[in-house]
Amino acid sequence: MSGPEEEDMNGQKWSKRRAWLLLLPIVAAAPLWALGGRSASSSSPPQALLGKWRGEGKIIVSWCKQKQIAVELEIRPDRTVRGRIGDAELENAVIAPNSWLLVWLGNPEYAVEARLNGPLVKAEDIRRNSLVILLDVKDDHLQGDLHTHDSKFGDRDTMMFSVSYIELQRLPPSEPSTEAGRT
Repeated sequence: MSGPEEEDMNGQKWSKRRAWLLLLPIVAAAPLWALGGRSASSSSPPQALLGKWRGEGKIIVSWCKQKQIAVELEIRPDRTVRGRIGDAELENAVIAPNSWLLVWLGNPEYAVEARLNGPLVKAEDIRRNSLVILLDVKDDHLQGDLHTHDSKFGDRDTMMFSVSYIELQRLPPSEPSTEAGRT
């Protein structure tokens, strides 16, 4: 049982059902393209992001006794990022712009994706494998949040570790970071 058929300019017969079946993958993929996650841009980050930054954020998970965590980043022109979150060192970290739709919906403009080496909070042995740091440039500083790639439910060993109210100040070019002497 097929629907009414119509001829196209080449004389081929198309049913409305057949046309929808051909358009369905495009319609289904449109929201995924729009959300898109991070842009795969290979261009250098804006000058306002480049350099060394230091500050702290408020730990917002109830199961962590420590309430503040140090954050240090060095954002380079090749999009790589070095730094530390608490007691953990960032590895394979890169910064990229968030998708236009996520920014339009109120999310920060930039995201740093990184693996972690070492515990975030050594005194409490809080360890995670990877995280995302979401950042906006505000005047002469960076603001944002961070979240590890873990479950929203569970216990202290499996739940997402989250930090809000991150405020980072740019370090003067001559001031060494705590990364000095590390490779």
